[in-house]
Amino acid sequence: MTPLCKLMIDLGNQEWKPCTQKTKKGIDSKQEIFVECVELLWNLCEANDLALKVMQEYNLIALLMKHANVEAYGPRVVVAVLQCIYSVSEDLKDLKEFEHYLTSIKMRPATTTADLHMQILANGIVFNLNSDGKTASEALIPDLVASIDKVLGQDQRKLVHDYSSEIPIQNGANGNSANNDDDMVTDETTEKHESIRDEINSVILAQQTALELLTNCLCSPDDEDWEEIASESVRVSIFWEL
Repeated sequence: MTPLCKLMIDLGNQEWKPCTQKTKKGIDSKQEIFVECVELLWNLCEANDLALKVMQEYNLIALLMKHANVEAYGPRVVVAVLQCIYSVSEDLKDLKEFEHYLTSIKMRPATTTADLHMQILANGIVFNLNSDGKTASEALIPDLVASIDKVLGQDQRKLVHDYSSEIPIQNGANGNSANNDDDMVTDETTEKHESIRDEINSVILAQQTALELLTNCLCSPDDEDWEEIASESVRVSIFWEL
């Protein structure tokens, strides 16, 4: 955790910005490193409470929120940041000082799949931050449900179909294309394939988040524990068998 945190702090201190023009290899190294760091931090925090504690000790929330600026860093960075923050938002109530930033992301016009992804994550974070206050949570539900509706309304099957239709058919042991005309894949074609693939990933992850939030909306804090419900179901089943 310590090397990861220090690397993220170093990147944050560099005041970097994503490249507006592609390099020869088409890779923005600083952006890729930052996104990979954030995604690793997200996975660690979901898997281990100690990672969350270290994250707080290094004050990485402030660093992450600094990069939650779509105009400065672009959707890819902001989605990674929001996904990481969303994963810890139920345990970090001190995030409330950044709630106005999150609200501004919620209110952004959503014209792309990435916009919808950012919107549902921002809605989810704000909802989790206010989940202790029943009145506050209820006031947030209309916006949250509207965002969930938009996200779940996306047709991921069509995107997958479009992606599979664009990819040249491969056959043979060497993976040679069935059509010789497909052997010459241009940079423009590759970029198009990557764009569709990124869109699919964005839609599926956003829909996963939307379903999680929908479940949270429908489950009351006063509901019985799942284990108690399961035990009761077993007892009822045994009763009817007898």
